[in-house]
Amino acid sequence: SLSKRCLDGAASKYIWQDGSRYEGPFLHSEIQGQGKYTWPDGSTYEGALQNGKRHGHGVFVAADGITKYEGQWVEGKRHGRGRLIFDAEGESFYEGEWCNGCKHGKGRQVWPSKNTYEGSWEEGRMQGFGTMTWSENGILEVYTGEWANNLPQGQGKYTWHATEDGMFGKEMPVQQTNNSFEGTWSKGLRSGYGTFQFANGSKYEGQWADNLKHGDGRYTYEDGRIYAGEFVLDNMAINDGLTHQESTSSQALNLGGADNPVRKCVEIADLVGFCLPNDRQITDP
Repeated sequence: SLSKRCLDGAASKYIWQDGSRYEGPFLHSEIQGQGKYTWPDGSTYEGALQNGKRHGHGVFVAADGITKYEGQWVEGKRHGRGRLIFDAEGESFYEGEWCNGCKHGKGRQVWPSKNTYEGSWEEGRMQGFGTMTWSENGILEVYTGEWANNLPQGQGKYTWHATEDGMFGKEMPVQQTNNSFEGTWSKGLRSGYGTFQFANGSKYEGQWADNLKHGDGRYTYEDGRIYAGEFVLDNMAINDGLTHQESTSSQALNLGGADNPVRKCVEIADLVGFCLPNDRQITDP
């Protein structure tokens, strides 16, 4: 009707009672087009809007003035492709696909430690196939394979690489460098069938349980001698009827001994909290 009041204008300003501010166009009292929101905590959004919601391409800057998301939005949530930055330098970030406000699809994340993950995500968690690279303190460790709920799950390969300068982080023994494990993982642990290649040339092929050699297996020493039989909790089970060819090499690793440098060499603790900073803790107005 002629008496109905509405807001129209290409460059309008509107302030709510709580101090929230909008600058941009109104069309028949609806917020539409390119505009800017400023919230009382100092966070801002500038970009495309539809029916008052962030929709299209836009930039959100959190209250800390550092955390920033630039990319696609749908109905007020991160959706499509976008980049979420966690530090002032822009060196710690997630860039990739989003769905309904969560990392979902293909994407790459870099942490402040420079550790990186590139691969599949599902509802904010590493899920599917991807590669995680640890590069802290001058070391380089790489896992490539299947993931579930932020942990290696299924088939994958983990490699401990030697560094050019000979320095090793995490107080890592020299023997651990250039070792690799390829096989089955369960909740971040070596479980099922897998092969561990040792840097000194020896090799273990067989069953694993919770990161320990357990079940039928075959260990080849670096001098060519072989033990084939049962392993129990990382130890060779030497029973009557089993042939045990023990190596005379002083460099052979003692699989059952406490001095075994690769007995439990996957630092699963590194995986537990590495999803921080968690974008779910960012409160979007």
